[in-house]
Amino acid sequence: WGLQVLVVDMTVTGEGQPLKDALQQKPQLVWIETPANPTWDVTDIARVASLAHAAGALVAVDSTPATPVHTQPITLGADIVMHSATKYLNGHSDVLAGALVASEEMAGSERWGKIREIRKSNGMMPGTMDAWLLQRGMRTL
Repeated sequence: WGLQVLVVDMTVTGEGQPLKDALQQKPQLVWIETPANPTWDVTDIARVASLAHAAGALVAVDSTPATPVHTQPITLGADIVMHSATKYLNGHSDVLAGALVASEEMAGSERWGKIREIRKSNGMMPGTMDAWLLQRGMRTL
């Protein structure tokens, strides 16, 4: 795939120097996990999104522990948000599911079209029972 990964502590406040240094390499994507597992460190999504977008990078956020009830990363500048629905959205760990959500701008992009095509061709849709189980869990979210 030719990917390079650079791990950066984005919880540093103030100047955010580690992130600014990393952005000098012109990444295509900045991935945030907040709150981070297992430390529960919180990243300022809006600040990271602002810096990343200025460098030409997309911002993706794994917001699994926060759920949409507590954090809405797209309103803070994220382009893509991921949720492992198996965990907090379902709450019962009896279904395998997940969700990718795109900002309006991202949803109209060629990249998002490629993501949708992969999902379509690989059959990444929950079955009816899994969908029901997920809905059951979300009722008490």
